[in-house]
Amino acid sequence: MEAAVIASIEVCITGAFAGAAYWAGHQVGNYLDHRINDERHLSNIYNSSAENSSKEKEKKKPRTKPIDLEEQLTLEEAKAGAGERILEGKIDDPRYQEDKWKKQQHIHKHPDGTQTNLHYWENIQTGERNGFKFKDEGRTRFYD
Repeated sequence: MEAAVIASIEVCITGAFAGAAYWAGHQVGNYLDHRINDERHLSNIYNSSAENSSKEKEKKKPRTKPIDLEEQLTLEEAKAGAGERILEGKIDDPRYQEDKWKKQQHIHKHPDGTQTNLHYWENIQTGERNGFKFKDEGRTRFYD
């Protein structure tokens, strides 16, 4: 009988130690989770501010190739001279001096209500057109 009592006490003690170890591990895990989340939060704040400052420094590469037939037709219209002058008196690009070049914008409205917006440069003296860029801000087309 003493052996059974001793065995029972050993099971209780082992269980108590296991429970205490589990509880301690749980507490340590919670502490570490909070610390990791705090670190991630601080890292996200740091990275987002770094990304914002780097986005301000580097411009997004413009899209110059049409992605569908409607954009191809809009590009062909612009190459033929469709469009209106924009930013007159506000050009500050040494490659395109305002007395020689004008910034043009051609907006083609599609039957489905979308539109394609294209910017380009036109030489005032020769009529040469170049620098065609689709201005869709990440979208294929925009709606009115």
